[in-house]
Amino acid sequence: MLDPYLFTQKKNWLLYLTSVRRLAPHSINAYSDDFDHWAYFFTNYYGALFTIERFNAMTITDIRSWVSERQKSSLSIRSTARTLAAIKNFVRFLIQENIFNTHLLLDFRLGRITKQLPRPITSTQALELIDSISDLSHEPWIGARDKALVMLLYSTGIRISEALSLTTHSLNRDFIIIYGKGSKIRHVPLVDTVKTAIEIYLELSPYAKTVDQSSHYIFKSARGKQMSANSAQKKMRDYRHLYGLPSTTTPHALRHSCATHLVESSADLRSIQDLLGHASLSSTQLYTDVAQKHIHTIFKRSHPRQKKQEGK
Repeated sequence: MLDPYLFTQKKNWLLYLTSVRRLAPHSINAYSDDFDHWAYFFTNYYGALFTIERFNAMTITDIRSWVSERQKSSLSIRSTARTLAAIKNFVRFLIQENIFNTHLLLDFRLGRITKQLPRPITSTQALELIDSISDLSHEPWIGARDKALVMLLYSTGIRISEALSLTTHSLNRDFIIIYGKGSKIRHVPLVDTVKTAIEIYLELSPYAKTVDQSSHYIFKSARGKQMSANSAQKKMRDYRHLYGLPSTTTPHALRHSCATHLVESSADLRSIQDLLGHASLSSTQLYTDVAQKHIHTIFKRSHPRQKKQEGK
């Protein structure tokens, strides 16, 4: 439980992230949840109301106790690092507002986080998904919607949140306009086959010409509202269960697959960075590691010398 003053500062911080930093709504929600979990732990830890004074006076031992509790709860170090980054952001806001002078949390570091490679699906699996995803729906227009969405995700590498936020105004003759993280705008090429799939879906959709507030969204639910990420996730879950694919077969895996297959095709890293909307090239370079690992696996499976060694 928070004291009223700290609660007010949390609201001011979230407003700052929304209006000044212009973070996306799901990022704001994640920051808010991270703060609430942090405050809940320290309320129990101190056995008293979590106040701004207690926050300012916490020790390294207090913070390590929080980390230890998360480890006992089997939360990943990546999840802990994300929450820590959110709280550090809040502390910087308090310093900016002259509420704190400094805070030892800013110098606190977790252990080394092992780099986790993205897990794409193969190009064959992606194409089979495109061909088969529409078979899960009895309504032809919903099947066409799902096929168009999968084709869009795989061909462009955009995030599922970006795809579901697309409106009819985002469509152009040769590209789509994406409003990504931090309200950054990028133009993503749209190939003819994907454009045709979207047009077929819109022709079949009973909601394509409605005039309610949600009508501008391209991908809609069965009730004519904006399609949710949960709905897209469920559709992929149903598909992978039916076809025996791994749990990593998710809408986001199509983004990984797009990038990895472009790297394997010798596409320029800077171009892939622009396509995906990565702020840092280092994020894009992860897909080089994935491609190299894949090539190494093929080499071990196919090289005559390797086969000879395995036959001994």
